[in-house]
Amino acid sequence: MAGVLAAALFAASAMAAETVKVVESARDSKLDYWAAADARFCRAVMDRVFANAGVKPEYLPFGADGMAAVSNAAVICSAFRTPDMVRDYDFPVQPLGRMHYALYATADRAMSMMSTRITEWPRMKVGYSPVSQGQNRDREDYFEHAKLKPEYVEYPTSAGAVKALRDGEIDLLFLYTPFSKRPEGLVEIVPIGARNVYFAVRKGRPELLAALAKAYRDFYIDQIGQIDAWREEMLGVPKPQKRVRVAAYVRG
Repeated sequence: MAGVLAAALFAASAMAAETVKVVESARDSKLDYWAAADARFCRAVMDRVFANAGVKPEYLPFGADGMAAVSNAAVICSAFRTPDMVRDYDFPVQPLGRMHYALYATADRAMSMMSTRITEWPRMKVGYSPVSQGQNRDREDYFEHAKLKPEYVEYPTSAGAVKALRDGEIDLLFLYTPFSKRPEGLVEIVPIGARNVYFAVRKGRPELLAALAKAYRDFYIDQIGQIDAWREEMLGVPKPQKRVRVAAYVRG
């Protein structure tokens, strides 16, 4: 244990004053309205983590297409741990947060669909927007498991996909949201699952990953009240009335 802590301390000191290229997420979170709150929360946490690790972040801008120069970034603040991401990035053990994904319908359509077996649903149009934390197979995996073959309709923004559902252009909406965030006026007809959200460090930077992981663990232990306050402010998650805290490691 002493050797591990010494290595982490050395890694943290080695990071001092280094400028690191960073993106908030793999895609501009402003295009992904319901996940944007999660991206803002992760950036708030990571700004404190960078400061505690002695790292100066240089945030890369997003272009007109909503994409940043992710290939030039050493750190992504908010990312899903998907097979595509794992090829290029390393992830810490402890996540920053969690995203919920589900199928939504308008209230009138939801009543008829919820009273029918899913295997009896007709062929339908399912809208979605690429999630800012990174694309994955959650949508396809769900429909393959349900033995359904919908027609997918991609929208550049999640708000556009929600509008399309309300306007009757699509039958269902597949959407990721923070746990307390839901589109108003829509009904969640199938709660499918959840994904953890992490920061990610480009492969080949183990000292950076170690320094940031240690800074995050220390911040989580020392200032969990601040994290709870940000969750309440940005994600609408009420502060827990009581926390049971267990020391999982020895601080350096």
